[in-house]
Amino acid sequence: MLKLTKNVLTQTRKPLFLAFPRTSGTAQQSTNSRGERTEEADSLDGGASSQGKTASITDFHEYIRSAVEHTAKFKPEVARKSRPRPTSSRSHTRVPTPSDYPTTPPPRKALDAKFCAQIVHQIAKNPDDIIPVIDEIEKLKSLDHRARAYEVASDELLRQKRPRTHKLLLDRMATEGISMSKPMHAKVVVPSLKEQQRKAMDPSRKDTDPPRIPMLIHDIISDSRYTELQFAELLRMMQIYNVDRGLVTKYVNHFRQLRESQGPYEPLPALIPAIVEGLARDKEVDRALTTLENLIPEKSGDIWALKRVENAYIRILHVLCETHEWDLDIVERVKRGVVRHGVNPQNTNRLLLSWAARREIYASVASIHGVQVQHRPGA
Repeated sequence: MLKLTKNVLTQTRKPLFLAFPRTSGTAQQSTNSRGERTEEADSLDGGASSQGKTASITDFHEYIRSAVEHTAKFKPEVARKSRPRPTSSRSHTRVPTPSDYPTTPPPRKALDAKFCAQIVHQIAKNPDDIIPVIDEIEKLKSLDHRARAYEVASDELLRQKRPRTHKLLLDRMATEGISMSKPMHAKVVVPSLKEQQRKAMDPSRKDTDPPRIPMLIHDIISDSRYTELQFAELLRMMQIYNVDRGLVTKYVNHFRQLRESQGPYEPLPALIPAIVEGLARDKEVDRALTTLENLIPEKSGDIWALKRVENAYIRILHVLCETHEWDLDIVERVKRGVVRHGVNPQNTNRLLLSWAARREIYASVASIHGVQVQHRPGA
């Protein structure tokens, strides 16, 4: 039994540091019962070998140093490649595929669009009762999904202008430890931005605090990770709360300049009306009209695309009526653009008439209507 154990021990794989040749006499060779030559190491605690010799500590340290130097040059890739493959004809080794070694984590599954639509529908049906919506959100297992669902609910409550219910929703988010994302934070402070503007216009109120909310929004949209779609949602929220157009224009021009500084910029279609209005208010009417003229006419019958183009021309004309003198070249460019894009000219013609009337250009009013109108000073 002792001999069998010794044979088994001698046939087992040795640790890496025992595989290197020793430079000292700390090990001796012996012959087992089968006549095989084996090597027995001296004990590290000062025990005697079979010949009664004690291992030298200096030699042992020298051996460890050489083993470490050799191991530092050892490449794991070579070790994997040098492993012997099974030689049995019955073994079937599967060839590894790239999927066995994923280089990137799998993409996260987005929140179901149907679930978001149900949240919006339930809030629109009863915006004052948010508890059932919160109960449905808390059933979601993923923390990312719950955060996204809370953001959808927050947007709908802001659109419905339910501040008390919205505060209850935000309190529940804080209780669960879910923090607001920066795009959500920018939309949440829009009602406070409107309230701050109202207080600033009150002459009886003396507020020495700096306008923190406008700067907060400015910093959020300055982030390079802030997308055009998120900015479009923020602009829609500002439109709902009737934020001052001058402040909105500053945000739009700042966002546009940041994108243009990174190279050629082609705006998102949803941002076209706001961008051309910002250009017009920044006294760049020619550039605003050029932006609209470079748009490819929509031939698929998309009513929303036509509405965006019409809205863009209406915004430009509103700015022209307020700040610019009558300009026939601009009028002709607007007319050609409206016809080219297939926009209903009724609204644009009304604004052109208003612009001409404010500047008392009655001949142009007559030319727009196609009817000769005689100006009477006392009328």
